[in-house]
Amino acid sequence: MNKIFGFIILIITCSLIQNAHADNAGDLKAIDLYSTGDYVSSFLLAKRLAEEGDAVAQCLLGKMYSYGQGVRLDLNQGAYWYQKSSAQGYALAQTHLALDYSMGHGVPKNQSMAIGLFTKAANQDEPNAQIALAGIYHSGEGVIEDHSKEFVWMKKAADLGDVIAQEKIGMFYYFGHGIEKSFKNSIIWFAKADRNNSAYAQFSLGVMYSEGEGVIQNFKVAAHYFSKSAMQGYANAQARLGAAYALGAGVAQDDIKAYMWSSIGATNGAGSEIRNLTASKLSRMQMDFAQRLGEKCLASSYRECE
Repeated sequence: MNKIFGFIILIITCSLIQNAHADNAGDLKAIDLYSTGDYVSSFLLAKRLAEEGDAVAQCLLGKMYSYGQGVRLDLNQGAYWYQKSSAQGYALAQTHLALDYSMGHGVPKNQSMAIGLFTKAANQDEPNAQIALAGIYHSGEGVIEDHSKEFVWMKKAADLGDVIAQEKIGMFYYFGHGIEKSFKNSIIWFAKADRNNSAYAQFSLGVMYSEGEGVIQNFKVAAHYFSKSAMQGYANAQARLGAAYALGAGVAQDDIKAYMWSSIGATNGAGSEIRNLTASKLSRMQMDFAQRLGEKCLASSYRECE
């Protein structure tokens, strides 16, 4: 399986239950029990409703069998209940079943069947299916690779408010992937993802304000976005925030904060260069203080970083 498509499959598999739509009181109760981690109670209620022909419960039951939640893992039973729900036109079940056909879980692997089911669900405005189709057109798994169609399906999900899709559309406009390059439109979509608290979008906005891409260059605004992203644990933003403090770009120059943030970034995989450069400017006492600040920041899950 193509790595990009596989990554998208992982993302949407983790988020599928969040998009469940239910009007029936029993379905709502089963979903609520599932969401709070009471899988056994959720399973028992969903099973009763599913056997009565309820499409939402059938989909939930399929997911619980597929992941061994409240019941022993059974991919065949998972696919069976997805098929029951899918046959009633329930888009979320069609997406789950398409995933099963993509990976050969409980059914024979069949990319053509997967694409057909993803398309049915996507045409019902199921954003996970739309993201999956975008991934398929990116990778060319079972279709001719087509970045224009990738963009179209990803944008449909972004228009529905899916934050991952909004990030992708911002990136597509930034690089001109499947669409004409446009920093202005990239800013618009990253700003939408920022409103959904996307650390990646916040970092990207920081970069674009720092470089003056699609906007008037503004280091203060850039530092603001780097800070928002850094507080969510995004390593590249932590490194850039450290650099901002080192240079006094948009913030008051502060070698201690520069060392603290670049060290945190380095711990998370980025920022070691800035940390090493800043270290040469600090006394042993200052460095110890900066390290204690960083440890406090990490221990508080970024709530106490000043």
